[in-house]
Amino acid sequence: MTTSSILQDMLRENTGVAMCDSGGEPRYDDNGNYLGSHYGYGRNYEMNGSVDFENTYPVTLTFRHGNIEFTHNIYHWLKDRCDYSEILDSLFSTFAEENHDKGWLELMEEFPEYLGTLTDDEGNPLYGEFGGIYGEGKPFSVNSYNEESLLSQVVQFEYFSGNYGEFVALQIHGGADVRGGYTKPRIFSVGNRSELDIFDYARGEIFCASHPDERHYWSTDDGYHWYRDATCGAGYIQLETYEVRNLEEDDAWEPGVLCVIDGVGYCPICGAKLAGR
Repeated sequence: MTTSSILQDMLRENTGVAMCDSGGEPRYDDNGNYLGSHYGYGRNYEMNGSVDFENTYPVTLTFRHGNIEFTHNIYHWLKDRCDYSEILDSLFSTFAEENHDKGWLELMEEFPEYLGTLTDDEGNPLYGEFGGIYGEGKPFSVNSYNEESLLSQVVQFEYFSGNYGEFVALQIHGGADVRGGYTKPRIFSVGNRSELDIFDYARGEIFCASHPDERHYWSTDDGYHWYRDATCGAGYIQLETYEVRNLEEDDAWEPGVLCVIDGVGYCPICGAKLAGR
């Protein structure tokens, strides 16, 4: 079981049908490919059923109706930040089986304390106590729907850190309505790059493909304001404030304008195609 396989299983996990969702009835072709939904918007796990996640783009970026539409593909985003913890995941399954009368969120919240009670044969703590960020305070729950997010799907997790690293009990929203339809929690380590990366679901970067020494880029930490060179100082124009001009294929690029052709944006400084990461 690898991080990739676990994430793909979660993204395809049947999270059921709830009265509060608007998923409707899924439609498939003869090969089992998802075509859409009757009388609803569809559910994430239905849409993901035949997706080749490895061959999807990590980021999609389009410029339509004067808006910047930037989305992190949830599979690549999580794969870049999470490492499956088989040992802790097995312990969580045992803990859940012993407390089958409780819901997933309650189990996630109680799991760090449960780990703190485990000892070896000599009575020594196996993991010790867990806290929040940098081990301070208490573990806590996050739902990306409650904040600005650039992710293609909602995530919910319990974050806890201690002597053995930083971890999350992670759920992915696989349903339609965000009030239900979450996957079984799985346990991942999240501190290999930075213990805070798992919280960066509102961060993104738009850059042009010009010469590396002359490359221009804009970054965001809220999904709305795109600052040139990660600053907002004098002379640095935010990308979303440029005049947008929709061009035909044969029209010439104009400097100082965010030119758009069929949803593709071109750098207002050098004219190179814009991409996201």
